[in-house]
Amino acid sequence: MRDIKFRFRIKIEDKIMYSFLELESLLKSNILENPRVEILSRDEYIGSNDINNNEIYENDILLTDEAGWTAKVIFSGGAFWLTGLDNKGFSIEPNWNKCKIIGTIICEVKDELREKKNG
Repeated sequence: MRDIKFRFRIKIEDKIMYSFLELESLLKSNILENPRVEILSRDEYIGSNDINNNEIYENDILLTDEAGWTAKVIFSGGAFWLTGLDNKGFSIEPNWNKCKIIGTIICEVKDELREKKNG
């Protein structure tokens, strides 16, 4: 069984910080009430690490061992898999430990998190 954890990208004024929290801990905090704080993204850990032993999260961009293909990590159909940056091509069973994290995509989640806290 994999660890269920999330990576949050939080912007406070002009600084971007990374926090690794469980969702409940974030919702119980007052961070969402602070007008200077902006949550840039929330990404779930996929349960595997890359070739450099870095944890792989949703929205990471990976250089794969599949002919040097570059792809992003997504969650769909109950599983994590890779899709091309141009949304062409996919891999449902990549060799995660042979991939290398080369970047990440930031997705907006602030309103969704506020709704969960207030709902």
